[in-house]
Amino acid sequence: MQWVMVLTLLMLYAGAIFWTSLVGKGLIYGGKPPPDIVRHFGTVATSLFSLFRIMNGDTSVVRSVTHTIWGQLLFAVFMVLSNWAILAILTSVVSDNMIASSQKAAE
Repeated sequence: MQWVMVLTLLMLYAGAIFWTSLVGKGLIYGGKPPPDIVRHFGTVATSLFSLFRIMNGDTSVVRSVTHTIWGQLLFAVFMVLSNWAILAILTSVVSDNMIASSQKAAE
């Protein structure tokens, strides 16, 4: 179960660096990001918290990002990687623990 937390934190940190570089510094906007974007993705720390909010269903953070096709693509990729992949790993860890417990009980 600890590995799910480690993977989640690692994914959030890598995503925060990526989103800060592309969105917060304005690379997808031609070098001049809107002020609302800088507020949410201007630094790695604010990007980390904003991505944590996105991961938990608060999409108000990315409303200004999704006005471009690149922003929509970034948002979709992050949602797929963060939610679906981690959910699959969490399910496999729980299933593995249940199988191990049932095998111990059968012995």
